[in-house]
Amino acid sequence: MECVRISYNSYIIVALYGIKLLSAITIHTDNVGRKDSRNYASNEIYTHLTPYGILPVDYASLEFQVKACNDAFLLLSSASDLNSTFLYEIVIGGKSNTAISVRRKYGGKTKTMTVINAIVLFCDEYSKLFVNWSSSGRITLANDYHTFIDWTDPYPLMIEGYGIMTGWGADGSWIFNVEDILVVEATCECECTADVKYLSNYTREDLFEILAPEITKIKQDLLVDKTQLSSNIRRLTSAPDNRQSSKGVGVIAVVLFVSLIGAIIVIDILRS
Repeated sequence: MECVRISYNSYIIVALYGIKLLSAITIHTDNVGRKDSRNYASNEIYTHLTPYGILPVDYASLEFQVKACNDAFLLLSSASDLNSTFLYEIVIGGKSNTAISVRRKYGGKTKTMTVINAIVLFCDEYSKLFVNWSSSGRITLANDYHTFIDWTDPYPLMIEGYGIMTGWGADGSWIFNVEDILVVEATCECECTADVKYLSNYTREDLFEILAPEITKIKQDLLVDKTQLSSNIRRLTSAPDNRQSSKGVGVIAVVLFVSLIGAIIVIDILRS
């Protein structure tokens, strides 16, 4: 008997030669403190992504979601085990969550190659980002709306391993989508839980029809009410500022405004 074993609750993509799954893997990174690749061995402080099935041989880009208050680091290493002094380090939310930068470490020397001012991290909300690189040395970091980093290394490094970490007071939560393939086995000793048997006998159109209810259900589960996101709420809410300097500026502005209105009224009264 043929059966399908699905190891994750994933959303389904029907490909030309079969069915692929994008399995969402969540990885938590603890705060490593004031550490980075400039003064620590990267394999000692970074979480290696290869054990999670995220392999450089399969990718020339990374798509991920990250939730952290500040300082989320992405490592592109020239060593598969991350034990190398030849690497790129992308710092997202540096300088108290106000900047994004790319560092290049070549041997024992580390240099910041490009930096921009941008806020993309949030303590209570995931940010979706894409990192791409090419053999020409071009590295980009973007989201669905804007490209933040677009820098080309004239002497590009070979990327063989990935790592992630968070530091400088921040923990982090990361989500990566890892591609799996549904396998149709010739025999199945366990009890098959899939409703579709003899999957290989169906055409692509048949599979779309059979899987339509499940795809619809999963899409509904993945929907997010944008009106409840903190980013939307922040746009509609004035943030309190309890600093004495801010209160002082506000009081001065009110006094000047009232004085101006009062002066105009007094002048009108005197003229009449």
